Amino acid sequence: MTTEQYNSQLAWLLQCDLREKEIPAWGKETLITVYLNKKTKNENLDIFSALIPNSCIETALSSTSWDFLRRYGHPACIQDGQKQVTYFRFGNSDKIEPFIIHRDFDDIRKSYNEIIEEFRHYHRLYHDFDKNELLKFDDRGETVVAKIESDRVEVRLKEIRQFLAMKEMHLAIYFDSKRHSELLPNELPISLDIQDDLTHYSFRADYENSSFKENHKSFS
Repeated sequence: MTTEQYNSQLAWLLQCDLREKEIPAWGKETLITVYLNKKTKNENLDIFSALIPNSCIETALSSTSWDFLRRYGHPACIQDGQKQVTYFRFGNSDKIEPFIIHRDFDDIRKSYNEIIEEFRHYHRLYHDFDKNELLKFDDRGETVVAKIESDRVEVRLKEIRQFLAMKEMHLAIYFDSKRHSELLPNELPISLDIQDDLTHYSFRADYENSSFKENHKSFS
């Protein structure tokens, strides 16, 4: 392996592209990714999003953990210690709402993603089922507001901002990226943990029990 190849693999393992370029650039494109489920033999990248009330932002920013998981967002009844049963529209009591609802049917039927009805109705969007796009019509014609796939959902930033202003909420976007490599960098410590603002980064070398492949020696 040449020095150039080694440095390239090391930069990929340390997720320099995601940490230094992709995440800082999020929200600057016309369409932003609000859902992603990318899996390869060496990488798992999950992106999810949720609507957080303005009054809850300080609490949400105090932790690097996700406030809302992909399996959340469905109606539920919760019973407290006094056996009082309360119905919650999204299955939680903290006022955080889903933006994407992942519909899963335990492999009996194919899973799919939905953008919440409130957003679709607020912008009066038309669902083009052939292209799986949400369209907005005006005097100038039609605009693609969202592209919906089984593993990725992209939504136009303009309509997101309009919706958030109306609801007095923020859109939180969560990242969970795991990369495994056969590379064993000698110049790095075996274990490394870094927490910077809203990012928690971990690196492990000489990793013998990889859940991906037996010959993987490190992961981040």
